[in-house]
Amino acid sequence: MLEQRDVQGIFALRAREWGIKAVARELGIAPNTVRFWVRQREDGPRPTTGRPKALEAWLPGVKGRFMEGIHNVDVLRQELAERGILVSLRTVERATEGLRREIRHQERATLRFETEPG
Repeated sequence: MLEQRDVQGIFALRAREWGIKAVARELGIAPNTVRFWVRQREDGPRPTTGRPKALEAWLPGVKGRFMEGIHNVDVLRQELAERGILVSLRTVERATEGLRREIRHQERATLRFETEPG
């Protein structure tokens, strides 16, 4: 994936009527990459990377239930399955990993209590 400044460089050099191969050589990228971006046009849609997240739309609800006290991810997975969202146990574990770590830190946190000597 090219950074935004590289994409801008492609269009700046193409505006000066540089050829595809010359732009590729100048920026150190493949000619096919330059062709791809020229076909997309400057205001065209940008490609996305990675796989779509299975719980992306349901993440606020899952996090809400987790913060309510349901820390068993299998129970959360079963609740999702009842709604018709079939995901693996590991997917729910990954979605709640940061919350679990945060709760663990809160449980370890102590309040210092000082008393007078004697």
